[in-house]
Amino acid sequence: MLDGHKEVDDLDPAHSLDFINRNFPNWKQRDTVLELGVGQGRVTYTVLSENFYTIDGLEPVDYLREKAVAKMELVSHPYRKMFECTI
Repeated sequence: MLDGHKEVDDLDPAHSLDFINRNFPNWKQRDTVLELGVGQGRVTYTVLSENFYTIDGLEPVDYLREKAVAKMELVSHPYRKMFECTI
């Protein structure tokens, strides 16, 4: 959990985008994605919201889920569904 560690604000999303590009080199903008372990929504906000039309999330920790939902509402790209359960 990286909550509150400002030093990863740029690294975390960059690594996520690099992972997507390396493992799915021919990927295109998609309709829907499910992010597992949303945390505070850093990757959702910076990577997924730019590349997916609809985002569903799963985050079992209440305060992290609330932060992620609030962050995405700020950019008018709210989660379609946010799941609270653990896997």
